[in-house]
Amino acid sequence: MMDSASVVDLCETIFHPKKLMAIALCGPHACECASSHDPLDILVVAEPLPTGVRFRKLKVGGLTVCFLAVGKPLFESDVRRAMLGDTATVKLLTPYKALRGREYLREMEVKFKCRRILETLNDLAAEYPETVVELLIDPRYFPLRDARLLSKTYPPLRGLFSRVFRSDIGLKMTLQGYLEALKVVEKKGLVEFVDGAVRPTRRLVSKATTRLRSPSFVRLFDRAFKNIVVRGFTGQVSLMDLSSEIVKAFKSLPSGGPEALEDPNRYITLPTGEMTTVEEEVRRVLEEGVSPPSSMTGIGGILNVVYLADVRTDGVKRVVVKKFQNWYGFKWFPIALWTAGVRSFALRGSLRLDREYSMTILLRRHGIPVPNVIHIDLERKALVKEYVEGETLSAYIRGFFKGSAEDLGDLIPQTADIMARAHSIDVTLGDCKPDNFLVSRERRVFFVDLEQASKGGERAWDVAEFLYFSCHHAPPTTPPERVSEFARFFARSYLEAGGDLEALRRAAGIRFLRPFTILALPHFLVTASKVCLEVCGCG
Repeated sequence: MMDSASVVDLCETIFHPKKLMAIALCGPHACECASSHDPLDILVVAEPLPTGVRFRKLKVGGLTVCFLAVGKPLFESDVRRAMLGDTATVKLLTPYKALRGREYLREMEVKFKCRRILETLNDLAAEYPETVVELLIDPRYFPLRDARLLSKTYPPLRGLFSRVFRSDIGLKMTLQGYLEALKVVEKKGLVEFVDGAVRPTRRLVSKATTRLRSPSFVRLFDRAFKNIVVRGFTGQVSLMDLSSEIVKAFKSLPSGGPEALEDPNRYITLPTGEMTTVEEEVRRVLEEGVSPPSSMTGIGGILNVVYLADVRTDGVKRVVVKKFQNWYGFKWFPIALWTAGVRSFALRGSLRLDREYSMTILLRRHGIPVPNVIHIDLERKALVKEYVEGETLSAYIRGFFKGSAEDLGDLIPQTADIMARAHSIDVTLGDCKPDNFLVSRERRVFFVDLEQASKGGERAWDVAEFLYFSCHHAPPTTPPERVSEFARFFARSYLEAGGDLEALRRAAGIRFLRPFTILALPHFLVTASKVCLEVCGCG
C-alpha cells in the first residue's frame, strides 16, 4: 500500500497542486479492513475544477488507485442537498484518513451526516407521528440505515459497507461523525439523549408533519438517478453498464450471504422490546429459546392480514400477528362512501400501525383494558399482540335481542366505561362497533382494535357507531321495546361512567344516524336515537 506522502504527490501530479483543498484516503483501506481486490479510494476536493467532477483510475505498482475529484461548490452542494446523489459525500460516510484539509473534511462530514440524520428522523416522524417519540434509537442505527439506502442507489456499494461495518474499527470511526451530528440535532431540540441512545421529541414531530417534503421513495429514485448519471459521466461506469446499474438499483437486495448488511432496526427499541422481525419475535414471544410457531392461522384479511399464532413452549401461548396494508383502491371505496361527511379514516398502513401502538400504550397507562403489544416491526408494518380468548360482544347483543336469558348487566357498563374513560383523556376509539369489544372467559370486556383511535376526534361517532351498529344485530321481529331497553341501558351507563353528555346528544342527530341506515332497520335506529335524547333530557 502507498504511504500518505506518495498519495499526495500523485494527486499533485494529476491535479494542479494549488487547487487541492482536501485529500482523503477513504473506505476499507482507511480502517485496515480492505480485501486484496479493493482499490485505493481517494477523494479530492479542488477549487476550481472546470469539469465539476472528475474520475481517474491508475495502476501503481500492481495496486489500483481510484481518484474522485470534485469542485468545492459542487462538493458542498452534495453535502447540503445531495446535488450529485451523494456520489461524493458517500466517501465521508465510511471511515477516511484526511491527508490534507482535515478540519474542512470534518466540517463537511458532520454537515452531511446531520442532513442524513434529519432525513431519517423526518421520515420516521411523518410515518409514525405518535410512536416516534417512544423510540430509543442507538446511534448505530443511522449509519446502518444510510448504508442500506445508499446501497439501493448504487448496489456495488453494498460489499464495501458490509466489510467496513463488520470491522469494529470501521464502525467506530464511522460513528464519530454521527455522534457529533446528533449533538447538533440535539441543540436544535429535535432529539434528546437517554442513556447513550437518542429519543425524538415532539418538536421534531411538529416540524416533520407541517412542512412540505418529498416522499422517501421519490428522494431515493432522484438520488439513484443522479448517482448513476454522475458515475456514467465521469467514466466510473461504462455506458453499456449504465442501464443495468439503474435496474439493479431498484431491485430488492438479498438479505443473506457474505455481503449482507446488518438490519438497522435491531438498534431501535420500544417499551415492548427489540424491534426484530415479526418472525423472530413470534418464535420467542415468551423468552429466549422459544420454538417456532406450531401454527399460523389466518383470522382476518380484507383490510389487514391478521394471523393467530400458537407458540409452543411448556404449553401453548397464542398471539395475534397483524400486518397493516394500505387501504387504497376499490376495497376502500364502500367504506369511504358509507361515512362520507361524517367520519374520515386513516388509510396508510403505517399511520394505522402508529395509532394502534401509541393508543395501546396510552390507554394501558390509564388502566383501560386493551390487549398489550408484545412486539412492533415498523419496517414490515406489523404488530404482535397478546391474544384474549373469548367471544365478541356482538354475540351477546344478538342473544339479548333474540330474547336470550343471558344477562348484559355487567357487560354494557364495562363497555360504556371503556368508552367514557377514553373520552376523558381526549382519545376517541374510532371503530366502536360491538365486534371490536371482546368478552373474556372471566366476563371482562376488552377493546381490541385501535388502528383508528386517535387523540381528539369526534366522540359522538364512537357513541353512534356502537349504538347503531348494535341495532344491526336486532332481527326484524325484535320488539322496539327491546331496542329501547338496550339503548337506554347503554346511554345511562355511558353518562354514569363520566361520559360526554354533548357527545351523546350529538350522536342522536341525523348526521350520525344516516350512515347506519344501510345496516339496520330504520325504526330501530329512530328508537335508539329518541332514547338518547330522552336520557340527555332533550326528549
